[in-house]
Amino acid sequence: MMSVRGISLFLAATSLLGGLPAIAQTSDDEPKDKRSYIGVGGNLGLSGEESALGEGGFTIVSRTRIINYLSLRNSTVFGDESASLFALTGEIPLTNSSGDITAMPFLGAGVWLHGEVDPLLSAGVDVPLGRDFTLTNRVNIGFDSDDTDIGLLIGVGYNFDLF
Repeated sequence: MMSVRGISLFLAATSLLGGLPAIAQTSDDEPKDKRSYIGVGGNLGLSGEESALGEGGFTIVSRTRIINYLSLRNSTVFGDESASLFALTGEIPLTNSSGDITAMPFLGAGVWLHGEVDPLLSAGVDVPLGRDFTLTNRVNIGFDSDDTDIGLLIGVGYNFDLF
């Protein structure tokens, strides 16, 4: 059960968010992409031995849309030394003649957690597979003081609207 303080904080945050300008709304001329997703995939380690990022493994992937063309992309690679990756990414939608998004290339940076916190670069492309699923393909480069781990991630996510 929520405390009075918790309810007060929730109500204050809700009213604050309600007063923000509607920057996440799209005009009729812009492609519409409200998709966040969560899914599974695999990571093929291309270089490095610091963690599962460089060695490969099973992966849980997600994209959380913050505003149009800005998202937080997460993935966790499970292996001998599991790694979690968090990248803030900018996106450029590629559309067809009817305005539907056919691909969403992205590029961003963030952190790589593998027992240490180190910088990460992430680039890739999301491809909608109908209304419910998205194919994601990413190259993640984690920089460590001793080594650079590089992994190629391929996954499929189930789409949902978060905002």
